[in-house]
Amino acid sequence: MNRKGLFFTIDAIIALIVLTIGVVTVFVIFTGQPLREQTALYANDLMGFFHNTRVQDIREGWLVNLWCDQGPECTMPTHNLTSPQQTLLATFAQLISEDRTSFAQFIARNLSIGLVQQQFSWNMSIVDPNGRDTLLVDHTQTIRVTNLIATKSIVYFVNANHSLEGPYVAQIDVWQ
Repeated sequence: MNRKGLFFTIDAIIALIVLTIGVVTVFVIFTGQPLREQTALYANDLMGFFHNTRVQDIREGWLVNLWCDQGPECTMPTHNLTSPQQTLLATFAQLISEDRTSFAQFIARNLSIGLVQQQFSWNMSIVDPNGRDTLLVDHTQTIRVTNLIATKSIVYFVNANHSLEGPYVAQIDVWQ
């Protein structure tokens, strides 16, 4: 009778090991995969950063020198940006309207360093009122696209003649 109990115990231990391996495997497979909600939140956060942050609010030395007049951060003023009170998206749209697209791409790429998590790919583009699409940032990590989320924002800015110019449509696509 003891042998029969021993076989049932060994059978139970083997079943427990198989179940544990199955649970661990399922947990490992799905842990690294972001949910659709994570992708949507990340897309909204990126758009919120570029839509709500003003140029003057960013204290990166290279960016401050593009618009400053005086102050401790102002080491080499260049006055390449004339409206530091505008948001980043409005500044990008203004630079695109002035045919300074490469300058807008330079600013957007440098500001986006550190914003991108490795598991996500994303890009940002702005469409002008004539329908011309300008790609500002392209952080493509993978060709395979899952959980694609696109967020859009309408952008206006005040030009040099003090009139409102737009609408420009900014779009950020985030995927994994």
